Amino acid sequence: MQKIYSESELTEAIAQMEVIHREETRLLKEEVRNSIEDIQPFTIIKNTLSKLVGSQGVKTDLLKISASVAAGYVSKALFLPSRTTVFKKILRTGVLLGVTALVTKNPGVLKTIGQAAMHLIRSKKDTETDNQHSA
Repeated sequence: MQKIYSESELTEAIAQMEVIHREETRLLKEEVRNSIEDIQPFTIIKNTLSKLVGSQGVKTDLLKISASVAAGYVSKALFLPSRTTVFKKILRTGVLLGVTALVTKNPGVLKTIGQAAMHLIRSKKDTETDNQHSA
């Protein structure tokens, strides 16, 4: 800083220092907010998951696992009604685990079944449309 020789120079220097102080205070508050946000559990989990999902292998594995679990639940719901006997609960869990394991080990099976189901649905829809037009 320069030496100050008049009151007007002093006033100007004080004004400049106040501007610098306000800007540094704003930057410091912003840095504190960012630091607090970075250490929150949700943010830590979100950042970790986004890094994991960023890799192609993990994306493929997560998709396979999700599809297999979903297929297990759907098969359990379709094939075994929700009666609450102990034997049926054990059977339902076994079916769930079996289908999940099958789809996890052979993801092509789920794709093939899905394609067959879509083909069947489309062919029924085409047949119904043809019947309506011919009538």
